[in-house]
Amino acid sequence: MNMEPTIEGDAVLSDEFVESNVEANLEGSSNGKKSVQIVSKSCELELPEGLKTLLQRLDGELAPAVDSIPILIDTADYGNYFRPECSSPIRKQVRIKVLSALGKCKTLRTINNYSLATSDLSVDEWEALLIPLQSVPGPETVIIHALDSDELEVKMAKYWQGVVQDKPHSLKRLGFYSSPNSDRHVRGPLVGHVAAGFTTTSHVALETIRMGAWEEASVAVDVARMLECTPRLRNFSLVGSCKFDEVAKQALSSALSRAASLKVITLFGPEEELVQVLTEAFVRVNSSLSLESVFCEDCDLSRVGDALGSLLTCNIPRISVGVRADSVSSISSPWNNIVTSLLCTSTLQEFRLDLSDYSHPYDASSLDYLASGIKEIWRTSKRNVCFVFG
Repeated sequence: MNMEPTIEGDAVLSDEFVESNVEANLEGSSNGKKSVQIVSKSCELELPEGLKTLLQRLDGELAPAVDSIPILIDTADYGNYFRPECSSPIRKQVRIKVLSALGKCKTLRTINNYSLATSDLSVDEWEALLIPLQSVPGPETVIIHALDSDELEVKMAKYWQGVVQDKPHSLKRLGFYSSPNSDRHVRGPLVGHVAAGFTTTSHVALETIRMGAWEEASVAVDVARMLECTPRLRNFSLVGSCKFDEVAKQALSSALSRAASLKVITLFGPEEELVQVLTEAFVRVNSSLSLESVFCEDCDLSRVGDALGSLLTCNIPRISVGVRADSVSSISSPWNNIVTSLLCTSTLQEFRLDLSDYSHPYDASSLDYLASGIKEIWRTSKRNVCFVFG
């Protein structure tokens, strides 16, 4: 008969502890069958030394203090308690004990659920961490990775709102990332819950927001709500595979156009719609804005070349474009739009083109076309525009 040992009081038993510290008593029952009663020989649990040390550090009893969520699954001393393939009711109780202590740790400055998102935690295990974590003062960075389970993430969304909501004077960096286990992107319910917390309190300390790819247009609307409540935001990053509808485009471009403190926007692998959102936000000259640079990394020119050309005419002093080599062909149309825009721009001070993708060879004839266009700009332009190639 396969039965788990009983736990008395707050004692938590490891598998090794059970083997050496419990005994089984066979008793007869009224129906003639035998039942097994597990009785602990000792009420003291001998946790691994590394785990005991971690718990003492989390409680503030031992230095150094814990300032970020450790990667528990990779620890030789107790990693087997957190690896998904090693799950059992006994190990679960150990996890809850550690996660509860982690949630109550008052020295955390970085909250990043990356390693925990790979551990396949249950609802009560996540709650053991997130419920007390809502009351922890002073985290400066919160990074939330998507979970593989839609249902589980929706249940945890309200707790993440609490973690972020009451930290307006300490929180400096906020990020929403895709799942570390799969291609699951950032979801609407999670961002919606966190954004709802922003509407009640202005996050005056927040300087950086980074958004991973999302599949629901409603996410863009919620991101816009957060931008409206971050008066000191300086850096905004987006992964380009983001879904939009007309309402979402309008909401995000409008919020960006009013982000007076924003200095740098970075796009990673942008799709055309995302570049269009930026163009709409900054196409008009606005003296109240302080935007200095836009970085477009890992660009597929065959898909966003025309949109980038339009962006170059906007009220942005410095634009940097990192081009994927496999997207550069002898077709001149993307370069044609870019060169034409460079000739027409009146506000651009520096254009940086990064051609350092060595995974594929660049098409020489395509680059010749760009070079001839740059020569024409130098010959005819009355303005000093700095061109940087790397």
